[in-house]
Amino acid sequence: MTYQDLIKPPTFPPSPLTTSQVRPWLSCLFLPLLLVVLTLFVGCQASDSDTEGVDPWDNYAPPPPTPEMETELMVNPAIYPYTECVPYRESLGELDPSQLMSTEEGTQELCVWHHPAGCAPEGIRFADVANCSEVRTTGPSWFIPPTRKHISDPKLLEDPSYRTELEWVTSQVASSGCSCCHSSQSGYASYFDIDAPGAWIDTLSITAIVYAAGLSDEHKYLGYLPPEDNFGFDRETTIFATTDISRMSAFFQQEFERRGGTEEDIELAISTFKQINNSLYLEPTECDAGEGIDADGKLVWKGGGARQIYLQRVGAKNPGSPPNMDKPEGTVWGVYANGDADPMSSGTFQAGIAPEGARQVVPTDPTQTPLLSEGETYRLFATPDFLQSPVANCTFTVGEDLGSVAEKSCGDDETVCLTLQVPESLTDVPERLLVALYRTIPPLGPPDVFPPFSIDMPSLMP
Repeated sequence: MTYQDLIKPPTFPPSPLTTSQVRPWLSCLFLPLLLVVLTLFVGCQASDSDTEGVDPWDNYAPPPPTPEMETELMVNPAIYPYTECVPYRESLGELDPSQLMSTEEGTQELCVWHHPAGCAPEGIRFADVANCSEVRTTGPSWFIPPTRKHISDPKLLEDPSYRTELEWVTSQVASSGCSCCHSSQSGYASYFDIDAPGAWIDTLSITAIVYAAGLSDEHKYLGYLPPEDNFGFDRETTIFATTDISRMSAFFQQEFERRGGTEEDIELAISTFKQINNSLYLEPTECDAGEGIDADGKLVWKGGGARQIYLQRVGAKNPGSPPNMDKPEGTVWGVYANGDADPMSSGTFQAGIAPEGARQVVPTDPTQTPLLSEGETYRLFATPDFLQSPVANCTFTVGEDLGSVAEKSCGDDETVCLTLQVPESLTDVPERLLVALYRTIPPLGPPDVFPPFSIDMPSLMP
């Protein structure tokens, strides 16, 4: 066996759900983000003799998302995790009867969670039995081309025990919804790629290795499922769902040590996670004048539309990712916009009553209305979609006059004014105007205020 044979990535049969379909966010992995640079690689097909001795990484270039997929990643609302059952077929291999559901017609079905932490039975690729297009709506929305961030010693792949463990880890990740956003064979790979040549873990940064090894557990706020309801897979301890926590952790701890990882790397991983997922850690401020519950009982805030709105007791944790971290203890009332509905707008509905196109999620009984006590202070938390920067995160007291909203000028706090210079050569009609705010220039990832301010079909004249 030659080195070229050793560095070939494992192959799987094509997925029937992804060969003809290529489809924002809670993510398998929100780790250090880099400024996206897209490079087009064009070349001639090489003969076998030409490829001898050529490093396959030289020609490694996963394709960027298609325009349709970009819309699904960055525009379409997140689809709340759910289980979907598909008919069992013999090509999936023999499964334990406990892994299948029996229908009234006497047929067998395989039921899988549509979520980045959801998994198919061990040994089955997630994309072969689930719709990755929907899972990606709760994954990372920014495309970052996978690159080789570390160069492993080629002799590693000549070690049978190492190769066995690498293939097992690859299979574990391929069985999870995480692969929908990080597998070329699933149709899309961003930031890292389990189908990269050779040791694909070279596409992982040291920060990613920290969470893969379970050296820190902030990733649990991205959501996970109980192993007993997820074919034995656990993602609470390590960021990659696994049926064997100690084995997964040991593999990546060895990788951490091989790269010379330090306590500083662990601290950097934690701070990076908190920076990227800052909506999980933002402290509330006092609501400004005009925010809270007005004299008519309507919920009012100054930000844009929201797909999730929460009224919480002061001190409650910030809402995280569904299905288990999005309704933290201390939430008095929660309401979510339906997937086919527009975001909820300020001042258009009564507090405690779900508006048209939305559903109440707390209390779980939709006929039960929250009891908001006069004179008690609550927190209003509203977000454009799960884990995105909130459009409202403030405290107010029920029954107090909200006051009047003063006109803002460019010199006031929390006010941004800008002048757009439109090129004279502009002839087409712009479809959208985006204003993104960054703390540092050049930017190192997505905007620090996410999502960016957006106006559809802006009226711009050269």
